[in-house]
Order: sequence, then C-alpha cells, then structure tokens
Amino acid sequence: MDPRARAKGSGPEGRKRVRQVDRCVRDAAETVGLLLTSSGPVISPAAKERITGLITQSIEEGAEVLLDGRKVEVSGLPKGNWVGPTVLRGKKENVGYK
Repeated sequence: MDPRARAKGSGPEGRKRVRQVDRCVRDAAETVGLLLTSSGPVISPAAKERITGLITQSIEEGAEVLLDGRKVEVSGLPKGNWVGPTVLRGKKENVGYK
C-alpha cells in the first residue's frame, strides 16, 4: 500500500501526515543518492546473493518494502556487486535471521 494512502485522513491532521510522509520519502531518496555515490559494492557476488536473499526472505515473512536496493545499478559499473539501501517495515523480530 502506498504510504501516502495510509497517512491520509480528514482535515488538517491528515494533510500534516501526508506532508510528513512526503518529507520522509524525499529524504530517503536524497540519502540513497548519497550512498550510491559515496559507497562501494559489497565484497563478493556471494555476499550480494546472501544480502538479497535475506531481503527476499524478509519480504516472504511479511515485511513491507519501503525502499528496495536489490536491483540497483550504478552507471558505468555494470559488473559491481551493488546492493542499494533497503528499508523494510512490518516485523518486530529479526526479520531474515534465524
């Protein structure tokens, strides 16, 4: 579900929540851009596979994806082991770890 839809309500409080969600999404997008330009790839293809597997497992266990970094591409570096920032919501336990 769209986070904005959850934030909507009637009156000024609903509009305030929508503005807060918009600000959070904007901040997250800026952070992603900074992280992709200032961080390197993960150490190996095996590490990338493990990380993306944990993200997928978390989703299968009920986590909601707010930001998915599994298919990130970095211009000019197509063969890097890139995993972008990922934000999951919806589970309180150690999602993905057993």
